[in-house]
Amino acid sequence: MSLENSIESISRNENEWLKKFRQDNLKIFKSLKWDKTKYTSMEFNEEELSVSRKTNGFPIHKTKNNVIFTDIFTAIEKHPFVKEYFNSEENKISSLINSSFNSGFFLYIPKNAEETIEIPALLEERTFAKNIIVVDENAKLSLIYKSGSDKRADIAGMIFSIHLKDNSQLNLSSLQNL
Repeated sequence: MSLENSIESISRNENEWLKKFRQDNLKIFKSLKWDKTKYTSMEFNEEELSVSRKTNGFPIHKTKNNVIFTDIFTAIEKHPFVKEYFNSEENKISSLINSSFNSGFFLYIPKNAEETIEIPALLEERTFAKNIIVVDENAKLSLIYKSGSDKRADIAGMIFSIHLKDNSQLNLSSLQNL
């Protein structure tokens, strides 16, 4: 399946702004060469990068103090303000994940709150996760992100889009077993 077809398939029932975001990022992805990324010199053909379905490897925990912690698709549906945190990047890997994400979470820590959260993420085959973290004014977050796979994942990628407001703090630890 081509990358365009896989993106069209997973975005079929999404908001128009999100479809446009995906398409804009696909254009960025196609315009850049693999050797221009700052991360690696790897290269894939588009069929190797196509995703077949949305998945949610993020168990969502109930929290207190008006914290919002949900999978990325529920956040898009139930919290319209999340749209303002969708930003594109002129980077091959980031634009790939932005165009074809099929998993991810949204975490919002409100003003003056202090939270410690541990997120165990089970990544399935061809998982591209878009994770958005917002720590509002005078808030503190300690986040432990554990990602792994119970089988051999052929490719997985994730973006952390982090937004810190005035006088906020974030301590982020990431453990991977892939």
